[in-house]
Amino acid sequence: MQKLKNGVVEGVNFSDKCDISKNSCTVCCEGKQTRLPFPHSANKSSGVLELVHTDLCGPMENLSLGKAKYFLLFVDDFSRMCTVYFLREKNETFKYFKQYKELVETQQSKIIKILRSNNGGEFCSAEIENYLRQCGIVHQKTNSYTPEQNGLCERYNRSIVEKARCLLFDAQFQKCLWAEAVNTAVYIINCAPAAGIGDNTTPYEIWTGRKPKLDHLRIFGSPVMVHIRKEKRRKWDKKAKKMFLVGYSENVKGYRLCDPVARDVTIARDVVVMENIDDSSMTTITVNESRPPEDVKEEEVSLSEEQDISESQKDKTFIPSNSSSDTDDSYSDTLSPEDLDILSTQCDTNVPEKRVRRKPDFYNVVNMCAEISGEQLTISDVLNSSEKEQWQCAIKDELKSFSENDTWELVDRPKDKNSGQSQVGV
Repeated sequence: MQKLKNGVVEGVNFSDKCDISKNSCTVCCEGKQTRLPFPHSANKSSGVLELVHTDLCGPMENLSLGKAKYFLLFVDDFSRMCTVYFLREKNETFKYFKQYKELVETQQSKIIKILRSNNGGEFCSAEIENYLRQCGIVHQKTNSYTPEQNGLCERYNRSIVEKARCLLFDAQFQKCLWAEAVNTAVYIINCAPAAGIGDNTTPYEIWTGRKPKLDHLRIFGSPVMVHIRKEKRRKWDKKAKKMFLVGYSENVKGYRLCDPVARDVTIARDVVVMENIDDSSMTTITVNESRPPEDVKEEEVSLSEEQDISESQKDKTFIPSNSSSDTDDSYSDTLSPEDLDILSTQCDTNVPEKRVRRKPDFYNVVNMCAEISGEQLTISDVLNSSEKEQWQCAIKDELKSFSENDTWELVDRPKDKNSGQSQVGV
C-alpha cells in the first residue's frame, strides 16, 4: 500500500501509513495463515534412558518372512542407541515396549524417565497410559498431525528405511526380506558415528563402554556356503549348503543366513562368505500367509531340526511372538542362486502332499504267506490245498533262483560231537 501511495499508480492517495498485522486482522488469518516454524531444540539429556524416543513405521506393502508388517523403533536420546522390533499388528506395541523397558533397565541399571512418541492410538491407549503412570514414566506426546515434534525418531526412521532399501537393491533381493535389511541397517547405525554425540564415538560405545569391532562385517546378500554337520548328512552327501548372508546375530556369534529352499533364516558360524562372486540369478521365495495364528510358532522364522544347519538358531526379525503370519494372501519374493530351480514361481505355491503308499500289484509267495494271519501252514496243508500246483511252481522257481545265483554250497552234514549223529538245522 505504501508503494501505491508513492506514485506507482494514479488515483490512490492517503495520508496515514498502512499498518496491517495478522495479530489484528481476522480476515488475514482466515485467508493466509500457515503453520508456525519448528525451532531446533538445543536440549539434550545428560544420561542414558533419561529420554527415549519411539515411533512405529508401517504398514509395509509386503510381509516379511516372519510375517511382520511394522517395525517399532526405540532411540535413546543420550547415546543414540537404536533398538528395533518387528510387529504383525499395531496392538503389539505395548507388549514390545514392556520387553524393551525390562531389557534396557536391566542392562543399564537405570530406569526410563521420559518416553516421547507421537499421538497415535498405539501409544496413547488406556493400557499404556496406566502402565506408564504406575512406573512413574513421563509420556511426552506430539500434537495431532505434528510428527515434527518427534523429529529425532522420524529422521531415524527415514535413515533406516533408506539404508535398508539400498541393501535390498544392491543384493537384488525382493521385498519379503525388508525386515532383515532393516535389522542390518540398525546394526550398522549403532556401530557408526552419529549426529549429536560427537565424531569420535559411537552409540554402541556410549551404551556398552566398549568400542565396536567390525572385522566380521561382510557384504549384505553375499552367497554363503554353510557347513552341514556330520549328524545332518550321510557319507556321500554334500558337506556344505548354499545360502545368502542377510545380517548379524546380536546374541549368538554367527551370521544370519537365508535359506531360499526352506524359506527361513538360520544362524551359523561355519561359513565361507563369497563376496566376490556375482550371483545375479533370481530364486523365488514364497511367503505363505494362509495359516491360522494358532499354527504359528515363536521367533522370527520357524525352523525344523532337519533344516537346521550347524549351530543355527531362530531369528528375531521373524517376530518373537506368535511368529509367522496370518492373512489370506501370499507374497512371492526372490533371492538369488541359479542352481536352485526347485522353487515354484507362483505366489500361491503350496507344499506338495505326501506320497500315498499302496500295496504292490505283484503277488508272490512272500505276499501269500503274509496275508495268512493266525494260522501256521505245514507242507501237508500246502500239498493238500486247492493251490497245490501254484505252491509247487513257486517252490521250484525259488529253488531254481537259489541255484542260478550260487546262493549256497553243498557240503557234508556235520555230526554232533556227543551223540555222533548228524545235526539238522539251518
